[in-house]
Amino acid sequence: GMTCRANINANGARDGSDNLNPGCYNNFNPGNGTTRLNPGVFFLNNASLTINGNTKITGTGVTLIFMGTSPGSITANGNSEIDLSAPTDTNCGVYAGVDSCNYKKMVMLQASNATAGNSNEIKGNNGTELDGAVYFPKGSMKFTGSSSPATKCAMIVVYRVDFSGNTDIQNNTTGCTANTTVNGRKVRLIG
Repeated sequence: GMTCRANINANGARDGSDNLNPGCYNNFNPGNGTTRLNPGVFFLNNASLTINGNTKITGTGVTLIFMGTSPGSITANGNSEIDLSAPTDTNCGVYAGVDSCNYKKMVMLQASNATAGNSNEIKGNNGTELDGAVYFPKGSMKFTGSSSPATKCAMIVVYRVDFSGNTDIQNNTTGCTANTTVNGRKVRLIG
């Protein structure tokens, strides 16, 4: 029962300011400058997110879900920034019957029907900050150039990860309370 907006660009789905509302999008182009995402789930239906130059996307209590028959990917180039924090227990909303609390601590995820090894990149002088889990089970995540994403309580679960150039990840785990049980069973990552 979810309806996706046809083409959302810098002027679409705004709440009267520089903010974008959660929802389902068939095309997602936030435009140049700073765009703030209102709390909630952003479903990108067969849509990719590419930002360049000095573009900045910010949001608290936000989850980006790359979905559809051909799930898209994410690319951040140049001096662009993606500063997002995932929903928490106190920051849950509902969109089209989907409880945002189902995506607690998930800041970005890509559907498992994505093409194996699909490319997702954070490159250049990118100043990305992510607070939450990134889950791309079939996607490769590449950090290149001098990108130095700063993360808090981040978990990056991807099919393949590549670091090149002067890139690094700075992860602040102070105060992290990741839930390690689901339905009474312990959850562990095995490497």
